[in-house]
Amino acid sequence: MDETPLSRRYHSGLRIHTISPKWDFESDPKNGPAVPITNWQSELQKCRVDSIGTAGIYLDGSATGSGKSTADQAALQQVARGAIVLPTHEQCDDLARDLRDAEFDAVCYPGRFTKGKKQNCWNDEADRAEKLGLSVGASVCPYCEKRKDCESFGYLAAVKRAEAAQVRIATHARGVHNTLTALGKGCEYLAVHEASLDVLLPTEGLSVGGLDTAKRILDRLLSDPVWLDWFGSTGLARLVWLCRVARRRRKSDS
Repeated sequence: MDETPLSRRYHSGLRIHTISPKWDFESDPKNGPAVPITNWQSELQKCRVDSIGTAGIYLDGSATGSGKSTADQAALQQVARGAIVLPTHEQCDDLARDLRDAEFDAVCYPGRFTKGKKQNCWNDEADRAEKLGLSVGASVCPYCEKRKDCESFGYLAAVKRAEAAQVRIATHARGVHNTLTALGKGCEYLAVHEASLDVLLPTEGLSVGGLDTAKRILDRLLSDPVWLDWFGSTGLARLVWLCRVARRRRKSDS
């Protein structure tokens, strides 16, 4: 594992395992020893498989093209359910095709659209909640008048299909808004690709114009113990912080 900024930040709590494949030949003096990519990939796959069943966060600083996605497949073959998190929906779709070609049951979590040909959500409040960094599924969907239709043929129906798959594939945004704990529920293997710090330690911003929406949603959530429990301690801390901001704003306006 390379000494990336993320690894340095958590160095005191990391258990570092250096991949050192057997050197099969020497390159020129300037570049030093080299190893065939197949040897590197074999070690990488072994490390991924060995991580299954052990609690913790494992960081992989391998270069692009070194075989990280192939290593994921080796690990996914050993588990009943797994999850992969990528930056964009386009990358998720590409990975899903590759995994299905490899005979995995892989399904992407859907994008949520309130307008256009891809519309699968009929509640504009969901967009406002998402901009505040809240989970739409916990803050808006439980109270939505269109919930039954959505569960039959809309956004929630597509979410259920992803959660039932052998491999669920999600964007970074879903990992941030829903938490990795919720996203990986029932999974024995979860991998976050690219810019993982943003997902492991997400930050939220709130504009002044969004405070009224935040207060309305948070008042509803904070009065319902079921959804407080769904968010867990991390989500609850975020909600409490937003409430304090809203209250300070009300005091300053009065």
